[in-house]
Amino acid sequence: MSARARGQLMKAVAVCLLLLVPYGGKRADVPVPPGVWKHLGQPKDGEWLDQYREEGQTFAEYKASAARPPAARTTLYVVPMLTRPATDPGLPERVRASLAAFYGRPAKLLEPRAIPLRAYNRRRRQVHITGLARAVAARRPKDALITVAVTDRDLYSKGLNYVQGWGSERLGVAIVSTARVWQSADPAGSRRRLLAMAVHEAGHVLAMKHCTFYRCLMNGVATRDEEHRRPLLLCPVCRSKLLWALQLDTHERYGAWARYLRGQGLEKDARLVDRAAAATRKASH
Repeated sequence: MSARARGQLMKAVAVCLLLLVPYGGKRADVPVPPGVWKHLGQPKDGEWLDQYREEGQTFAEYKASAARPPAARTTLYVVPMLTRPATDPGLPERVRASLAAFYGRPAKLLEPRAIPLRAYNRRRRQVHITGLARAVAARRPKDALITVAVTDRDLYSKGLNYVQGWGSERLGVAIVSTARVWQSADPAGSRRRLLAMAVHEAGHVLAMKHCTFYRCLMNGVATRDEEHRRPLLLCPVCRSKLLWALQLDTHERYGAWARYLRGQGLEKDARLVDRAAAATRKASH
């Protein structure tokens, strides 16, 4: 074999090895059944992990750093904060039902609220996301496990021109914006993006960091392609965090989530959840 051919072979082997090692060098520390979850691999130019050099969070790290929510925190709440006629009038209820199915806890709709003036930046015509979250946190019910505010205003934060979603463990609040979601000719796809954001940001309230192991609902996304690729499914590492935090039964949660997705017409996503449930059940035996 010529020196050039050997060099090309070594380069190809190196690329393959990179694709097998999760970004950041950490490895999954729970069993991962084959055939369902794909390694995240190395980021492309402009993608989330290309812009933000996150190291990820193992299950062991999560247990060491996170605390289970107090027993009195039992309920998820959704707060509509809409200022225009709704593109999808049923959206707050969709979000409420998605949170109940995914997190296995009761979820309720609160009365609509106005955007607080102190959070609105007139010059930018945007709402400061931290200011909005603090206003929501100040009025959250005493039994709130997670409070998710849904707004149609464009959001921003320090150093970022816009933010579509955000979640804070300290405040117990997640914020999602529809302002840029509906800029698509695909209403079903837009609803999927919004539901993914709501469930993802709620995960941050439970101290779950962005996943760097597999394609997972807790992946950070910076491009439209990443949004399309992000499954409505946790990888086994992130699923273990959720089950530990809320003391859930994995099979009941899979079933409830698949039923909800089918009810929303998201059959492809529901089938992926079914495959994950079957693989998890087989591995547990």
